[in-house]
Amino acid sequence: MSEFNNKLEIRHLWERCLDASRTYLDAAAIERLNQAYIFATDAHAGQKRKSGRPYIVHPIHVAIALAELRQDCHTICAGLLHDTLEDCAVSYSDLTRQFGEDVAILVEGVTNLGRMYLGTRAQAENLRKLFLAMAKDSRVVFIKLADRLHNMQTVQFLSESAQQRMALETQDIFAPLAHRLGLWSIKWQLHDLAFATLEPTMFKKIQRLVVDTRATREAHIQRLVNKIKQRLDPLALSYRIMGRPKHMYSIYQKLKRRDMDYTRLHDVLGLRIIVTTIPECYTILGHAHELFKPIPGRFKDYIAVPKPNLYQSLHTSVVDHRGVPIEIQIRTERMHQIAEYGLAAHWHYKLKDSPEKIPQPQASAPFLQELVDYNEHTPVNQDNADQFLDHIKLDLLVDEVMVFTPTGDVLALPQHATPLDFAYKIHTDVGHTCIGAKVNDCIVPLRYELQHGDRVEIMRQANSKPKKDWLLIVQTEQARHRIRQWFRRHEPEPTPVEDDARPVASKPIKHQKSTRIPSESPRILLSGHRSVEFRLAKCCAPNSGDPIVGYPTIANGLSIHRRNCRMIQQLSDDQQARILSAKWESDQPWIYLNNP
Repeated sequence: MSEFNNKLEIRHLWERCLDASRTYLDAAAIERLNQAYIFATDAHAGQKRKSGRPYIVHPIHVAIALAELRQDCHTICAGLLHDTLEDCAVSYSDLTRQFGEDVAILVEGVTNLGRMYLGTRAQAENLRKLFLAMAKDSRVVFIKLADRLHNMQTVQFLSESAQQRMALETQDIFAPLAHRLGLWSIKWQLHDLAFATLEPTMFKKIQRLVVDTRATREAHIQRLVNKIKQRLDPLALSYRIMGRPKHMYSIYQKLKRRDMDYTRLHDVLGLRIIVTTIPECYTILGHAHELFKPIPGRFKDYIAVPKPNLYQSLHTSVVDHRGVPIEIQIRTERMHQIAEYGLAAHWHYKLKDSPEKIPQPQASAPFLQELVDYNEHTPVNQDNADQFLDHIKLDLLVDEVMVFTPTGDVLALPQHATPLDFAYKIHTDVGHTCIGAKVNDCIVPLRYELQHGDRVEIMRQANSKPKKDWLLIVQTEQARHRIRQWFRRHEPEPTPVEDDARPVASKPIKHQKSTRIPSESPRILLSGHRSVEFRLAKCCAPNSGDPIVGYPTIANGLSIHRRNCRMIQQLSDDQQARILSAKWESDQPWIYLNNP
């Protein structure tokens, strides 16, 4: 691209950023953005991206994403300047003098996060810094997510291995993080970009199917819209109705749950109805259920019980006269903005007077505070890096169920959580002294899987203590960690039920460490290929001959698990999509040796 065309493109991109910013920022703020743009352009002069394009294109794209999230002037300025401390001859004092301390602190915060490095310990440390920075000021992570979004949009210019690493990290960490913050527009872009990189053949196949069925789906949606309008127009309500776009990764997940039945792609239909007030949401819900047959068990009221990321909406699934399932979301205009932009949109609406009650941002703080508390009690080191990553991926970045305490408080727990996880979420002592649980006033087993809206009561006994088999019941790393701590204090000898314990002989000898070694190294067959590098997962310690699966990780390559491993079973749908079929090449047995 010629120098003239480069300048033309840069100017066009910057006008896009200004156009998005002018919709909510005043003239003084726009002038400040122009100053930051000029400063960043001078600082990055002569620098190129791996694509060969001028480097300034990247921070402008970051600024555009932040402006579309309706971020404040300081955050957009920091997005423009986020690489200046690391890559340019610019100091912290230069930024403070030009743009103030708030912008300088944000830039320094993003710089301190740095690039994500490979290796379990390094990755755990980077994630620790990321989450602690978010707990201190969430704007730092908004900038980091915008930065990751553009890096994924240009991932094709990296080496094949670097593309895979970045996409895997995006799918595992950054897309779920955007979900946790309620940044849906960012979340689905990251998911689709990672999906296209990790599964290019499947992505293109679904993309072709979506294009081929678009006309049929759009005609069907228009018929549904017309039918709903005929019902609602006489009510004199202020509303708008639209088809809800389905993203490639979302469609892939739905098809996978249906055993990849591509003939049912037309079933992937969604409608969204936006109204003015909360009572109107419930009015329209009633009309929708009169027009179409509701599917039992598929209604969720996130208005009465918002998600921790501030999300509010009514969700219902119905069947039309052709037997086609339709997903309908009903929300107010304000809820829609927060649903699209999450915590980032909250501050924009918080400043406006309105009778509508908005969930406060503290609703999303518990998982951040939990991470801060976890870090204070368990600093990341070589021995517990895997445990820390499990805590992040399996406790903090997964889909949730919202349950009630006996006093009516709401707690968020990962899907598949049990009453024991609930007990340890309340307090360590509540967990240790648990002897049973009631859900919705009925006694249930401790391994009962909690459902959205359950009311949970823990039965306790003062002299009770944890059981070793609880380690096989609890689903959260937080609960598992506290149970392990109790046994380490009261029964220091190793126990084979602990996931992070080394495999031991069936009758371990006290004060001896059990280690297993193969008489000759086994090999794994993966999708017909040999000589696959792998490590055996500590959580389930598979033996040669056991039914196994492979799970690719960012830090340690392919991890081999038993097929019925608890860690595999509790992976989210997004993570389940990456499980690979695997088997032993030979049945060479493993030998257990007790070493003093």
